[in-house]
Amino acid sequence: MMGITNIHILIDPEAKSNPVLQVKRRKDSVSRHVVVNRKATMKWVFGWDQPLQSFYLQVHNLVLPKDDQIVAWLGATPDSKMYEVEDLIREAKNHGLAIDPSYQPILYREKDESV
Repeated sequence: MMGITNIHILIDPEAKSNPVLQVKRRKDSVSRHVVVNRKATMKWVFGWDQPLQSFYLQVHNLVLPKDDQIVAWLGATPDSKMYEVEDLIREAKNHGLAIDPSYQPILYREKDESV
């Protein structure tokens, strides 16, 4: 059973002064970061997928029925690979999540060290 290996704080764009805790788990060379907005209506899941050599981003609308919650899935697919951190940052911003620039070194390290 894999445990939590690291905890970071990402700032939810809606939260302003109330950061949302994000948990990173390492499993099978794929990093996973999860951010849920303060209203618990949206969730973003992102990270580095070493086998597919791509960052990925999933956007979940938690108001929708369970089977329809993933409203966007970018990266780690043949049509939408994201090899650079900047690509992930841009796509996250386009989908409502502002990843703080101070978090970029963590993402670079995951890619460089192949989690």
